Amino acid sequence: MIAKIARRSLAALLVLCLLLVGTIAAFRLLAALRESADRDALAPPSGQLIATRSGRVFVQEKGSTEGVPVVLFHGTAAWSELWRQTIDRLAAAGYAEAHAAQITG
Repeated sequence: MIAKIARRSLAALLVLCLLLVGTIAAFRLLAALRESADRDALAPPSGQLIATRSGRVFVQEKGSTEGVPVVLFHGTAAWSELWRQTIDRLAAAGYAEAHAAQITG
């Protein structure tokens, strides 16, 4: 009886480990496919890539050119569209807003 429970537990643990490894492999494959795509094609149409000495920077601008400028930067594991609601609210409040989304080499 105990041996049967141990075998079933071991089999369940093996299946769980295989699912975990498969999920991680699938995410890694999707990331590799996504990251090999052309940056210009992936960039949202609401912004533009600007060349700088440090690489290309994706910038989105919204709001009055007369307002107080606000620049929003995000961390590594994020992208510019996470700021969309903030960008819209800042522009509606009269700020001139520019959003630097990504610096690439």
